[in-house]
Amino acid sequence: MIEVEIKLPIPEADNLKAKLLNLGFRESGFLQEHDTYFDNPEGSIRANGQALRVRVTKDPGTGKSSAQINFKGKKLDRQTAARQELETGVEDGAVCREILRAIGYVPVAPEVRKDRRMLCMDQVTACLDRVDGLGDFLELEILVEREEERDAAVGRIEGILGHLGYRLSDTTRTSYLSMLQKNTVVYDEGECGMKLKNILIVVKDIEKARQFYHELFGLDVLLDNEGNMILTEGLVLQDEKIWRESLGKDVVPESNACELYFEERDIEAFAGRLEQLYPSIRYVNRLTTYSWGQKMIRFYDPDGNLIEVRTPV
Repeated sequence: MIEVEIKLPIPEADNLKAKLLNLGFRESGFLQEHDTYFDNPEGSIRANGQALRVRVTKDPGTGKSSAQINFKGKKLDRQTAARQELETGVEDGAVCREILRAIGYVPVAPEVRKDRRMLCMDQVTACLDRVDGLGDFLELEILVEREEERDAAVGRIEGILGHLGYRLSDTTRTSYLSMLQKNTVVYDEGECGMKLKNILIVVKDIEKARQFYHELFGLDVLLDNEGNMILTEGLVLQDEKIWRESLGKDVVPESNACELYFEERDIEAFAGRLEQLYPSIRYVNRLTTYSWGQKMIRFYDPDGNLIEVRTPV
């Protein structure tokens, strides 16, 4: 089974619920969910973009609880969180967690807790989530059996988003777990208390810059503070006017004093996507192959910030 899913932060759940009902959705339940994620000691499950999870679900109306174990595969595209999902019910969530610990898996902090209001329309499930420590989100989900059905499911979700006043580019592919981890700094005993938290770049138009880094690098919005936007991977977009007023100095595009460095295995596909989406981009080095086999491309973003992309060594 393939789960085609999108997620986006929302300012007001009640207003969005009314819009969903007007579109033909019907309420199907209210649940409280408690998720514990696991990884192997090497951390390779999450490093590979996969997820292993034990979920305990409680129905506050009846007081009944159920549990399940889920495995989620790698995301299948750069627009949505579509991925293979395997799940099965278990008798006792606590026992399931202990079994995973006993055979060598380790829990990943923090645990994710949320209230979930579910609405359905045909094969589409809409979830209005209130996540502890994060706030309100909308998830839209369609389950399909075959890969060839995925594009149609994405198209249907995109149409619903349009009726709600959103676009696919407004969504985030970042899991609740990753969002919570970005908001939590865990220090080891005896470790220095100072950490590098973010990298900030100055841009003229935050919305255009957000779209650029989302389309090319899959970065999503974690926090939007009107003139200061935090993306996944710790990148911060800062409005040029606010920065200039705060710093008291002019911003110098293409200063070549630093760069953002990314790695991409399929760099040829990335270079093609860059050329297609941003044909007027300014290159410093077009796609180059070094004598040792590593490939590299270097260019400026629309605001003159230097970017380098290489294949992993």
